[in-house]
Order: sequence, then structure tokens, then C-alpha cells
Amino acid sequence: MAVKIRCKRMGNRNRPFFRLVVADSRFQRDGRFLDILGHYDPLQEPARVEIDKELTLKWLGRGAQISETAKSLLKKTGIYQEYQQHLAEAKKKRKGAAGTTEEASVQADDSQSSDSASQQAPDA
Repeated sequence: MAVKIRCKRMGNRNRPFFRLVVADSRFQRDGRFLDILGHYDPLQEPARVEIDKELTLKWLGRGAQISETAKSLLKKTGIYQEYQQHLAEAKKKRKGAAGTTEEASVQADDSQSSDSASQQAPDA
């Protein structure tokens, strides 16, 4: 099931407002959804955007894809930049963890080779 974060149009004719929702990609644009993340009212001056940051980060962490319009709204609120920083930190941690395991295996190999060298020395 591909989950997307996208806008759901609501309101009357010529008076739209949008809900930012999490929905299965197979659902209709204005159909069923899994969760409401916030709303966007383009008619107010300035346009009002209110998005639940924690809930949005939770769905992004679960692998939800973002539509272009939803991405621009997340960028306006700063949530998208925070998510990108979170991804960069996680990537650094993974590289750091992989580096420490490689270093440990190299140290283990060195200790084994020095043990075998010390065992061979008395025979000579």
C-alpha cells in the first residue's frame, strides 16, 4: 500500500480550502484518507497554513510519499527542512556505526595475527 501526503479540496464553489491528509494512493483525491495532518486556507491574506508537526514527521518516518503541493506547504512551515536534517543525521549515524564495526573487525584481525605471531615465536 503506497501512502501519500496530499491535499484534499473542501469548501464551496469559488471558496476552496484544503486539508493536508495522509491517504492511500489508490483513493480518490477527495475520498477516504487515513489521517488529517493540517489545513491550508489560500483565501486568507496571508494564506493560513496549520500543520501538526509531530504527526507529519511520524508519517514521513513511516515512508509516506509527498505530493508537490504538500511539499511546498511543508517547506513553508519548515517541517520539510527538519525532516531532511533528520535524514542526514540518521545517515551519518549509520555510516558511523558501520565504521566502528569495520574498525572493530580490523582490530580483531590485528589481535589474532599478533597472537599467532607470538605463538610462533617460541618455536623458532
